[in-house]
Amino acid sequence: MNQPILQCTLPSSWCTIQLNDFIKISARIGWRGLKKSEYTSEGALLLAVKDILHDGKINYDVLDHLSDFRYNESPEIKIKKNDILITKDGTIGKIGFVDTIPQKTTVNSSILVVRPSKVIIPRYLYYYFKTSLFQKIVRDKIKGTAVPHLFQHDIKRFEIYISPLNEQKRIVTKIESIFSQIDACREKLDKIRVLSRQHRQSVLKHAFEGKLVPQDPNDEPAEILLKKIHGDSGELVFDDGSLPNGWIKTKLQNICTVILGQSPPSSTYNLSRNGIPFFQGKSDFGDLYPKTRMYCSDPKKIAEKDDLLLSVRAPVGSTNLSLEQCCIGRGLAAIRPLEQNMNVKWIIHFFRHVENHLENLGTGTTFKAISGKQIKELEIIIPPLNEQKRIVTKVESIFGRIDAIEKQVDDSLTRLDQLKKSVLKKAFEGKLVPQDPNDEPASVLLEKIKQEKLTNRKSNPANKFR
Repeated sequence: MNQPILQCTLPSSWCTIQLNDFIKISARIGWRGLKKSEYTSEGALLLAVKDILHDGKINYDVLDHLSDFRYNESPEIKIKKNDILITKDGTIGKIGFVDTIPQKTTVNSSILVVRPSKVIIPRYLYYYFKTSLFQKIVRDKIKGTAVPHLFQHDIKRFEIYISPLNEQKRIVTKIESIFSQIDACREKLDKIRVLSRQHRQSVLKHAFEGKLVPQDPNDEPAEILLKKIHGDSGELVFDDGSLPNGWIKTKLQNICTVILGQSPPSSTYNLSRNGIPFFQGKSDFGDLYPKTRMYCSDPKKIAEKDDLLLSVRAPVGSTNLSLEQCCIGRGLAAIRPLEQNMNVKWIIHFFRHVENHLENLGTGTTFKAISGKQIKELEIIIPPLNEQKRIVTKVESIFGRIDAIEKQVDDSLTRLDQLKKSVLKKAFEGKLVPQDPNDEPASVLLEKIKQEKLTNRKSNPANKFR
């Protein structure tokens, strides 16, 4: 038998129960031969793991459908209001609560349906499942298994603390009151994050319109830069009259070399620092100094220090600056200025300015990708070199302040998450709301349920109370 999830001294009116005695837990038995080809355009809704949101709500917007036959063949998992849902495959341990049901609904084989008896208020059990210690037990149960899976019997064997019914109601009311305030704070913080992203884009827009810093007529025009690289630059410059004096517009290939990544043989990958760092795509180069980093002993394509790294597939458009020589795989391209005086940070900000445009250029069915030709033919705006430096300095000064604000927001969001965990911990230790001596102790209710079960079984042996 499992130890209770929360180890503490309980109030005298509380008691410990094993869930097996007071819940009904059901799941689809395999798939009963169900194939994706049987999904229909209408009919009963079929919930999947992805449809359970982080806040426990159910997203009914985009669901598959089943025929009435498939819906009715598994009556034990026909969703009812106040059901609790636990994911047992894929993203394991997500907890959902059924507040509303737009139409008849069932679940796929990756979800457990939990229905407590009248000794436990459904929202009380839902919040119990949301505690960090319950989640830890779930993780421990699946740790080390070849195919992670949460079994019904694991849930049934859990022992949990139960308060008197009236206190359960007070606990749920208190939790939801505090959580409502926390969620209101989170909503405001999320708006700040949206505003900060919008501010970044506004800064970049002004930068590439020549409106962020004043122009200096003494600056050497940007066209001189092209002449240093190509000699006669007349055919390389596009001028539609919208640019400030001294600025030009040209194709990226006229000022930069574009090096498309190539994945080396898998036998050359290693974690033993044999070779140079290897970045396959955005998931790798997003953090250039992770705790565990892949190396390559036989690189095919190499990016040098201070090259711009561009994600060219799944997703398209993300950038970073190479901090050292590294091997780049098929998901990346390295962009290197042809003129050493060219400010690579200006080019980075250009790519961040046009990131959405690059993403829209991506094509492909399995994942979006952008070609080397598309990158080379991008039109980039170039100001005079000295103005590039002034703009980059200004942009990074503003972005530094935005970074500080976003860090404060992230820290606050982390504290809100910790506060929720703390509230749940206190709730199920009997420390969130005061006890009422007039409440019927949980043990008395359990004894009534026990006697009711015995009476039901004697009158109808086939009727096993859950």
